Amino acid sequence: PVPVSAKMRLGYDIVNVLEVATALEEAGAALIAIHGRTATQKYSGEVNWDTIAEVASQLSIPVVGSGDVHSKPQFDSYRARGLGVMVARAAVGRPWIFAELSGSAPTLTQQDLANLVVRHAAMNVSWYGESKGMLPMRSHCLKYFKEMPQFTEMRPDIIKLQTLKDVNDLVSTWLKVNIDTSAADLDLIAGSARTDNHDVSRSPSRARGRSKSGRSKRHRSRNPSGNISQPTITSA
Repeated sequence: PVPVSAKMRLGYDIVNVLEVATALEEAGAALIAIHGRTATQKYSGEVNWDTIAEVASQLSIPVVGSGDVHSKPQFDSYRARGLGVMVARAAVGRPWIFAELSGSAPTLTQQDLANLVVRHAAMNVSWYGESKGMLPMRSHCLKYFKEMPQFTEMRPDIIKLQTLKDVNDLVSTWLKVNIDTSAADLDLIAGSARTDNHDVSRSPSRARGRSKSGRSKRHRSRNPSGNISQPTITSA
């Protein structure tokens, strides 16, 4: 059998997570992940890691905590309590946080950041197509560049991003670097990108939009060949 995990909050508007977690363990769950707020709190207020730890002490299966993990001292303190630690929103615009938490924080130059952003954009396009793939990149770029001194001036360009060339121009103009086009995964885009028989195992939610034949209705109606044209990445 395939191990099944469950992720939950502390409760809806009251804290009843122990009751629910115990029932899930009894039902055969292999792991429980808990975000330390109630549903009605959304992302406001403090994360209650004490309650997460209490649940972990009562269960025999692994418990992973989640919520506002931004630094290695936080991570280490939760691990010291025997908890697994899940990183969520803190990784948006900061994917190197996992290296930081493992104690091997990279020293990123502006060139490194530029290559990373271009590669991220290219991978988004390879999966979603350029028009849909670029929309979430606007939010990602706002996160990537929010700590830069020139962020206020960059922002109007970021929220208008439409193409991979726009991303290339953005980082070339504002970071003053030449883009390493190999970072854009052009072979990925030209080769396996978005064919109708694309392996959707990485993203179960994408499988729901598929017809019985295994083909995506959305892709088929828009692009019968199942292929996308290779976007152009230019060097500054």
